Amino acid sequence: MSENFSKQKKIEKHELVLGIMGSTVSLLLGLIILILFMEYNLNSYMYIGPVTVILASFLGIITTIFILGFKPKIGGIILIIIGIWLLINLTLLGTFSAILLFLTSYYVFKRTKNDETLKRNKLKYDSFFFSILGSIIIFTMGIIGLYLTTIQMIEPNSLYWSVNAIISAIIGFIIALFVIIPQPKLGGIVLILIAIWLIFTMPIFGILGGIFLITAGSSELIKNKDIVRYF
Repeated sequence: MSENFSKQKKIEKHELVLGIMGSTVSLLLGLIILILFMEYNLNSYMYIGPVTVILASFLGIITTIFILGFKPKIGGIILIIIGIWLLINLTLLGTFSAILLFLTSYYVFKRTKNDETLKRNKLKYDSFFFSILGSIIIFTMGIIGLYLTTIQMIEPNSLYWSVNAIISAIIGFIIALFVIIPQPKLGGIVLILIAIWLIFTMPIFGILGGIFLITAGSSELIKNKDIVRYF
């Protein structure tokens, strides 16, 4: 039994190292790119890319340190989404960080694959967690856009998209707090609709948070159709 415990701790250390390393590298890349963009006075719309990379990197660090321990599957999925986001935004520059985050998720899923405790305890609040997380990201992007519009770093018509992101995030919070648990199917559908609206109308502000909302909504619809019993 002590050998199994030691093995478990060793795997968790690998997860911690890989997750923090991948997130830190992408954080530094995002900061460097943002500084270069500001130095050369490039189009202000281009600032959003490195800003979202920085936010995603912080989220990766928080997930690795605080979430993998008590919600490993949720943490693994979050790291996969972050890795995909880094590949989209940083392309080749984000490959190294993305691979490290994917490896972290692989070890997490491998560690929890035969965990009977996780299989017995249905994760009722996965969708709640993802919807809150997505709403926080969208709200943050809306506030950033609002601030950049106020100081005239981006186009004035971005004010509409910023306000739209903030309102959508507030709706996401309301769905997460008051709808998703008592009315999971309705909550899931609304979250997916919000995410689709954000992704198609303002991809710069909404795509990262929208991915988490889609994950939350899809999870509820799938679980309630009994396609899978556990997330």
